[in-house]
Amino acid sequence: TNMPSTSQSNSPSVVPSDVPSLSLTPRMEVRKIVNLSHVWETVSLTGFASPIPICSVEYPTSNLPYLQPVLVRMRNVISTSFEIRLQEPIKPSEVFNSFEQDVNPRSVDCLIVEKGTWKLPDNRTILAESYTSTVTDSWSTSWNGEDQTSSISSLVDPIVVLGQIMTYNDTGFSAFWSKGDNVDTPPSTGVFFAGKHVGKDPQTSRNNEEIGYVVIERGHGSAYGIEFEAGVTAPSAKGWIQDTDGYPQQYDVLFSSPPEVAVVSMATMHGVQGAWAALAGSPSNNATHIAVTVDEDLLGLDKAGSNRWHMPESIAYCSFASEGTIYLEIGH
Repeated sequence: TNMPSTSQSNSPSVVPSDVPSLSLTPRMEVRKIVNLSHVWETVSLTGFASPIPICSVEYPTSNLPYLQPVLVRMRNVISTSFEIRLQEPIKPSEVFNSFEQDVNPRSVDCLIVEKGTWKLPDNRTILAESYTSTVTDSWSTSWNGEDQTSSISSLVDPIVVLGQIMTYNDTGFSAFWSKGDNVDTPPSTGVFFAGKHVGKDPQTSRNNEEIGYVVIERGHGSAYGIEFEAGVTAPSAKGWIQDTDGYPQQYDVLFSSPPEVAVVSMATMHGVQGAWAALAGSPSNNATHIAVTVDEDLLGLDKAGSNRWHMPESIAYCSFASEGTIYLEIGH
């Protein structure tokens, strides 16, 4: 089968209807799920064989009333769907009686990429992969991660790493993180560690989970009518509780209109208490910059364990002008 070829960067945008209706043309899909709660919700997919979904929560830009930390949990990733819900990593008895019944519904932004190594229409390489994570990092143990460098040898720096815990083998929360040479350095093609962490949770062990990650060569482009940018922020994103408006990172290239969807991940772990990345408000609030933030669990045993302040981190992001599908070409 001939793959649709749109590799000339100066070619006009091709709308999806122009693409041969190959049922399994490799693709990436951009979705926004509104009003996700603590109840599992199924996200349907078409045209995937082995999807790797990455999802990020849109935090509100106000903390009135006080809002608990929240992240996305995922399970049952199959070719035609996956399930997600929100989870609050807090000690239930100290806050309310009925665990997770107070979760404020949030919008969740997702990027789904077919597993494999592909070319974007502008000739950048994108890779989607998964592995079984057997190491669990935390504040009270270590920040080792798991070496995934060999998987990305076909990419060219600078790279952008986005990740997701794709399974729910353990009900206890865990969150994706990544690093390069050390916890203060984002991943590169030379050194890339991924992992799952449990932050300040004194229960530091977890059942193995499947981790999915997407690695994109940094840049701004457009494909199939969708403008998008992948990048990594300066080490500037602190705790959401410190500034609920988030921490702005100017786009490398301004969007012609504010992007509707974005996914974000930890590219460093400067703050040893652990955190996960989130969006501050909707990415559609601004065409010039993305507002990123991080948040921490409230599982620590002491007063510091209930403190959501965090040291500045670098955040990997990928913003998209709209929901939709971008068809990929087999990597050369």
